[in-house]
Amino acid sequence: MDDEDKGAHVKAPSDALRKRQFTMHVICNAGEGDERYGYTALTCKGKHKGGRRTAIEKNAWNKKIPVLFQKNAWVDADIAKELAADFVQHKRKKHGDLWVVMSLDNLSAHVADDVKKTFADGHVFLLFFPPQTTESLQPIDAGYGRSIRCHIGNLLDKWLMTDENLEKWESKLTASERRVLMTHLVAEANDLALMDDRMRVGCFKRTGLLMEYIINLNLMTTSNPKALYPKLLCLIRVKSLMMT
Repeated sequence: MDDEDKGAHVKAPSDALRKRQFTMHVICNAGEGDERYGYTALTCKGKHKGGRRTAIEKNAWNKKIPVLFQKNAWVDADIAKELAADFVQHKRKKHGDLWVVMSLDNLSAHVADDVKKTFADGHVFLLFFPPQTTESLQPIDAGYGRSIRCHIGNLLDKWLMTDENLEKWESKLTASERRVLMTHLVAEANDLALMDDRMRVGCFKRTGLLMEYIINLNLMTTSNPKALYPKLLCLIRVKSLMMT
């Protein structure tokens, strides 16, 4: 029994499943209301090309979640390039050819030339964090990523409350069934985390990537602050920043 299983009513079905099976690639912005945006993809353990994925399984995946495969469920350069291309398509639907800024860490896959070119061609400006600063500057690491994981855990607990699901979990849940289940858990968890504007925007503020200013309109000679402070208003609307 693993230490993590002590005192647990529902345990990991096998030792093998304690190893990494999935990696989430999470992007969100600091927008509120209609301006909020999030993108989450799932990299599963398996062959990058080919593999035993039937049409039935693929049709059962949640359509909101792009699903990719890598033998160790890692985001390597090939996976990162596919993720970049897919994100650029989403970005174009929402922002067209408008340039957006994406800040990210110096993972080797992120700094690969093909990945940077894919983002650049899609008008995504990459802002890399200095080495050894991700945990301090990355909004995803400032609480947003943990929020998604907590939601996934709560949703899984709810799913396990059904006797049929619990029996399947403790007997034999196939790899295909796990992948399908995970896409739906991740999709719902991502929606829940994204809707929490206060938490998500707070992650940007705590890391210093979002600064807000209060303008006293009574001191202005015009009712249109943009006429006097166009650059300052641009900083305020930095809430449209894309993050990974």
